[in-house]
Amino acid sequence: MNADQYNLPLTQPQRARLERARDDGELNGVGSMYHVIRAEMGAAAPNKNQISTFMRALPSVQINKTTKSVSGKKNVIGPMIPPPLPLGWCAADTGFIPACYNPVDKRVYKAIIVYVCGLTKFLYVHPCSFGNADRPMSATARDGFKEFIRRARLFANDPQLHPMSLKTDRGSEFSAGAFKTYMVAQKSQHPDFYEQKFTTASRAAGNAFAERVLQSYRRLLYSHYRTIESQWEENNTPAQQRVFNWVPVLDLITQRYNERRHNTIKARPIDAIAGNPTYKETQRQIIDSARKRYGDHVSDRMQPGFSSAENRDLDVGDLVRTLNIKGGPGRATWSAKKSNKMSAGGNWSEELSVVARLRRANNNWGNSSYIIAELDQTQPNNIGDHKSGVYTRQQLLHCPPETLNYLDSDPDSSSSDDDEEDNQPVNAIAVDPRPLVNGTWRYRVGDILLFTAAFFNAQPGGLNGLEAPPMRRDRSGIIRARTRERARGANRGQFLYTVLFSDPATTVARLPLDNDGDATYLAET
Repeated sequence: MNADQYNLPLTQPQRARLERARDDGELNGVGSMYHVIRAEMGAAAPNKNQISTFMRALPSVQINKTTKSVSGKKNVIGPMIPPPLPLGWCAADTGFIPACYNPVDKRVYKAIIVYVCGLTKFLYVHPCSFGNADRPMSATARDGFKEFIRRARLFANDPQLHPMSLKTDRGSEFSAGAFKTYMVAQKSQHPDFYEQKFTTASRAAGNAFAERVLQSYRRLLYSHYRTIESQWEENNTPAQQRVFNWVPVLDLITQRYNERRHNTIKARPIDAIAGNPTYKETQRQIIDSARKRYGDHVSDRMQPGFSSAENRDLDVGDLVRTLNIKGGPGRATWSAKKSNKMSAGGNWSEELSVVARLRRANNNWGNSSYIIAELDQTQPNNIGDHKSGVYTRQQLLHCPPETLNYLDSDPDSSSSDDDEEDNQPVNAIAVDPRPLVNGTWRYRVGDILLFTAAFFNAQPGGLNGLEAPPMRRDRSGIIRARTRERARGANRGQFLYTVLFSDPATTVARLPLDNDGDATYLAET
């Protein structure tokens, strides 16, 4: 009997290319990875099944895999079908990202705004800083939208291209100020275009398309960050220097997004915006995808990208990881577990478990449930001590037996290709990983902060030489210790910090930082 051509073992060149993609943080999905390697290796490239098998065995892919919604009958949903015109239906949304300092313009950036065409999936991402009197958020949103239109015109080869409608939430960056003025002016000049629609209150589900794009983009950005983090580890980079400036890489990540094939439209956004395939064909692909997406449901149904026909329900002895429940508002931090965002990764347990007992679904009533146990390779079926609780299929990620071969060798890389909607933070305060709290310290030992040049305008000797005019410049610092002022005197009860500054390395003690606007949290070590 001939071997199954779709499940052949990887050749040495194929495995080497996939391992390089893993190390470089390129493994962001089976489909997009297939088309990248196919363009490089031609007929010698691995097929999608081979790439999927390789990825599913990697613990780093398993742990960071995004989750699926709970199984069962869903509410009726009316899919969004855009008109067969570029920029016929657009969406925009603000997403909060861990803060970074950009030395080029000497600003601290904490957010991005995504602009996307609903038909072609063409994307542009604009960085945002806060608290700048000369550049309010509404001006940033306006300039980002104008740049989105400029790029769309360039790739569509149509200098007269205008957006017909734009959907946003009711944040002040979109509903007031310079952005509102711009939209009103454009609408008066082009009555058939520039219609702005708002979501209901601040509900993320009201602008689900923009939210979904934002999640996909965040996955790509976090994947790039993990590559940088691995380089820090390899080079033993000092903790105070481990600050990720993501502003210069936004265009690179955006290019990756626009040049990867999207399954919904069966094309790359950069090609679709140019009319290849035709806009009518692109709309037809979206209609076909919607028809498949909102079809009938069954118990223990197979969910592409999460389960297959072979593991839609589990058996005793199967290896699994358990879902990490994330709740509360999202946090702008590079720690996936602390971010409370599914798209940041860290969604599944690092510890492997084993299915010990199960209850099968009965005649399509309900879904199967499972009891799991600790992994013990000295016991039959690897079943160790049972764990408490009962799990559904959606709370357990099936892991192939080959995972055991990678437990001690797999470097952290990237997450997989599927995502579901999660709630978005609605303001900078909600996502601040170090909010001001009365009665305690705001920052922790090991936190890295950015100090602007204005911070060093102090009395002679007050900052161990850093206050000298030639030394006053933006620099980072890491908190080494915390103390509190005694209960009497002018500064009684104040929370104080000892900071190791960089450039040059200088330690200064007893600094009150909690309410200082010239000190901004960047990262933790």
